[in-house]
Amino acid sequence: LTGCRDSAATFAAWVAKRDAGIAYLAATGRSISEARRVLAQWSLPEPEVFITSVGSEIWRRSAPGQYERCAKFAALLDKEWDRAEVEDVLRAQDLKPQPVYEQRRWKISYMGTAEEADNIRDRLYEHRLSARVVASHGRFIDVLPRAAGKANAIRFVAREFGLDLADCVACGDSGNDLDMLTRCGRAIVPSNAFDEIASLTRPGLYRSKAPHALGVLEGLEQLGMAQSAVARTMAE
Repeated sequence: LTGCRDSAATFAAWVAKRDAGIAYLAATGRSISEARRVLAQWSLPEPEVFITSVGSEIWRRSAPGQYERCAKFAALLDKEWDRAEVEDVLRAQDLKPQPVYEQRRWKISYMGTAEEADNIRDRLYEHRLSARVVASHGRFIDVLPRAAGKANAIRFVAREFGLDLADCVACGDSGNDLDMLTRCGRAIVPSNAFDEIASLTRPGLYRSKAPHALGVLEGLEQLGMAQSAVARTMAE
């Protein structure tokens, strides 16, 4: 959504005027505090629900300007997650950790390539440890509980609306979006997407000609969820 202020402003207008039957969720690799900071920086509206830290935390609005982490989702992740054991096994890999503020209870984050992410998967498999390894932006690696991930978190929230993943539209541009772009009913990829998802093909995938929020609205227009006038205004 970020990258163009005019596009962000028009997306914000769409959120404010969208059909009442459309829920707006933000799924991000960032922590809740960082996600809120970035949305404020770009004058983008906060959603009812944040899915943060690469789908390892769900935060619901509990009061104006306040969010509460979902305890039920946290308990689900705890069932097969031994953070200390995972860290011990990976210590021998000589990996460079991301900054401490990127480390979360259900997310261990390193700097590294997709090839190094494959090595981590192999190492964890050898030790029979259940975890999900996500590579993104060509330089980040996140290790999560198997039950985490953006798609699993979206499905968890969707069920509360009486929906499933087939009823959801995912918009994303990097490797940590890959699971939701693959598993949601429809997917939108803006033109500024990273090469790591360039080969993604599937029914229901729309690749926008426009970048950033304009690309999101272009895809929503194709689905009949945004008026063509909105996209034209943004293009102008």
